[in-house]
Amino acid sequence: MKGIYNLFDIYLPIIDGALIFDNSFGKHELIAQKLSEENLTVIDQIKFNKLKEFYDNKR
Repeated sequence: MKGIYNLFDIYLPIIDGALIFDNSFGKHELIAQKLSEENLTVIDQIKFNKLKEFYDNKR
């Protein structure tokens, strides 16, 4: 759980690039990406919303 908090609270605001994967079933699936100076691009809106909702509800 702390990894999700750290992702949104610490890392995403300061990093230049990131790939966020769902590896729940042993097959990695790209959920979102942040490349260079671009904003976060969401690839799978449903999975990203679940991740963000978990983060928002547990704060």
